[in-house]
Amino acid sequence: MQILSLSCPSVTYAQKGRRILAQAGIKARIIRRSRFGCSYGLECASADPEEVLSLLRGKGVPCEVIPRS
Repeated sequence: MQILSLSCPSVTYAQKGRRILAQAGIKARIIRRSRFGCSYGLECASADPEEVLSLLRGKGVPCEVIPRS
């Protein structure tokens, strides 16, 4: 498994995403991406990042993978 970091456009989408993932049995936590503006995201452990993205986008949560540096 790998840690997947996702960027969401608002805290509301991050909260909705966390609920959706929890219903699917995937633990996630909300992270603050920046000290300025509304930049929030999610971190979760996942073996299949595409599955997580598909699940969230299918439920109306816009998100993007944050590349690991």
